[in-house]
Amino acid sequence: QVPLALANWRRASLQAIGVRSAPGDEASTAWPVAVPGAVQTLGVQASGRHPAGGAVQTRAVYFARGAQVFQAAVYGERLPPQALDAFFAGLRLPPP
Repeated sequence: QVPLALANWRRASLQAIGVRSAPGDEASTAWPVAVPGAVQTLGVQASGRHPAGGAVQTRAVYFARGAQVFQAAVYGERLPPQALDAFFAGLRLPPP
């Protein structure tokens, strides 16, 4: 059920910022990303609104190894590419 858990977590995170994607429309928010040591990854990039109404962007990755699922996400009004690169390049799972 890991793929379902990753997809549901992705959907819930997008809904939290007001992004409603139709089932099967993952391409509109897809972001190609890899996490060393993860067996499955699902990257997301989107723009929406935070609950107070202001603009927010997100870049996130949902990943898994075995039955463990993880999320690493950045939210902000602006997401500087250098900060995103450094944050996501540092993600890795230890050897099993």
